[in-house]
Amino acid sequence: MYNRILLFTIITVLVLSCNLPQPRRKKIKARPKAKQVEVELPVLTFRDTLDHTFTLTNKMSGVF
Repeated sequence: MYNRILLFTIITVLVLSCNLPQPRRKKIKARPKAKQVEVELPVLTFRDTLDHTFTLTNKMSGVF
């Protein structure tokens, strides 16, 4: 019984250690690169017409 297990193990190791030919895979075509378009974004300016003191807070810490 042990001889059969040993023989099976040896044969399995030999078969798995062989470099069997791998199936060929189809080549994946590269996707075309997206064109990068550079567009200038509009510049936004904010004017403080009112002189108000304000506080931004999350009820734990505040910023003046």
